[in-house]
Amino acid sequence: MHKPFLALCAALLFTATTTSQALDDASALFERLPGKWAPLQDGKFDCDDAQVIAFSKDHSTATFTFTKPFKNDDGQTVSAAVYKVLRVKGRSITLFLNDEKRETPGGDPIVWTLVLMRDDAYVWRQTDWGAGESTIPFIRCTAQV
Repeated sequence: MHKPFLALCAALLFTATTTSQALDDASALFERLPGKWAPLQDGKFDCDDAQVIAFSKDHSTATFTFTKPFKNDDGQTVSAAVYKVLRVKGRSITLFLNDEKRETPGGDPIVWTLVLMRDDAYVWRQTDWGAGESTIPFIRCTAQV
């Protein structure tokens, strides 16, 4: 489920513990994203229920390892997700989930864009979603809310 962008902005109005710096090249994004991140729900995030982001050395794949495995839409237990990196631009990285079976309403495979809102918060967007639509934010586990 995705939330309007305005709701996201309201959720992100808490004190930042890091200073945002311009991302002038793709390598900066690959340096900032690795680590442990947890979803922000109702103003709280639980780093015991998080995902750990890592990239391959050549930055062609991203692996998200879940601290608490979950059941996917097919009923299979998932402990990690591996994505192909399609594009890096500014503060966003567009990814395709390996073995993705879900489709957009138009019948195309779902493609995701991770948008780094600031150094300690990101959201997901499906590339077919309307302007301003995104998931709830994910917060770096070293951040303070």
